[in-house]
Amino acid sequence: QETKKSDLDRGKSKVVE
Repeated sequence: QETKKSDLDRGKSKVVE
C-alpha cells in the first residue's frame, strides 16, 4: 500500500497493487 502514495506523488495510476 506504500506504492499508492509513491504512485500518486509521481502522477501515475499504478495504485492497483
